[in-house]
Amino acid sequence: MSPNIYLDIDGVLLSNGKSAIGLDSFIAYLDDKHQGNVYWLTTHCKGSNDSVISYLKQFVGNEQTLKAMGHIKPTKWNVAKTEGIDLDQPFIWFDDNLLYGEKMILEQNNALENMILVNLKDKPNSLENFVQDFPIPV
Repeated sequence: MSPNIYLDIDGVLLSNGKSAIGLDSFIAYLDDKHQGNVYWLTTHCKGSNDSVISYLKQFVGNEQTLKAMGHIKPTKWNVAKTEGIDLDQPFIWFDDNLLYGEKMILEQNNALENMILVNLKDKPNSLENFVQDFPIPV
């Protein structure tokens, strides 16, 4: 069974107001290998894909990528992004920031290693690398 995949946008899929290197192949990979198990975990999504896709259209020019992004499911959370994660299921969470409270929740659930801290500034090819060597949840 495919793990749930949770995605932040800014700093993970977008860098400095542009699509991150490898965005199209990363989203295509997720759509092919994990469709139905990919979720938005971003301030741009509070229960609906509409606002996410509207936001991304200004940065993503590839129609296939936008279409695949439309398959990604919304999440609902209030304060901590971990509220939007099903901690009872295997998951991988891609984000560029981890709050202290979120870290504590992940540690309490023995899931800290499932949070992939993305740093596009230092590793701009991260998305391409994930496609080649996709993380496996613990």
